[in-house]
Amino acid sequence: MVSAVAEHLGVGIYSPAEAALYARERTGTINRWLFGTPKNAPVVSNQLATEEKVVTFLDFIQILAIADIRKQFDVPLQTIRQAVDKAKERYRVAFPFALRHKTYLFERAERVKKNKESKETATEEAGGEGGRRFEIVLATGADGDGLVQLTGPKADSYMIKDVIEAISSRSYLR
Repeated sequence: MVSAVAEHLGVGIYSPAEAALYARERTGTINRWLFGTPKNAPVVSNQLATEEKVVTFLDFIQILAIADIRKQFDVPLQTIRQAVDKAKERYRVAFPFALRHKTYLFERAERVKKNKESKETATEEAGGEGGRRFEIVLATGADGDGLVQLTGPKADSYMIKDVIEAISSRSYLR
């Protein structure tokens, strides 16, 4: 009997342990991100729908992008998972972090909340409680020119690539 993986020769296939070694991550992290846990869905979908736990080159590229985003900015996996799900469902981008593009992160700014009764002001983070909050913007078109915000209160907003790139060097955009 031929393994389901053997049918995909030339795709670039790694074990989770090999991918973890090359990505400088723990094997458990790779398994959680690609295959999920009983409590959490995977962050990205595995390219090959086999019973064997294998990591394709496309999966590996996405793992590298996610690891970089997490290490540099501590973006929660839930935010990344939401971006991946929206890219797949709404924009038909199967592997959003494996495209030739930049991933742009917008840090949510604090906003001032006025208390009408006491006329005091308080700052509240736009994203909720604790920590920095980022919104993910990815390319959705084949040419990489269509930028769309995938997460946050302004999700599904299209953006002009030239404008985003012009301001990206002055802020937390990546």
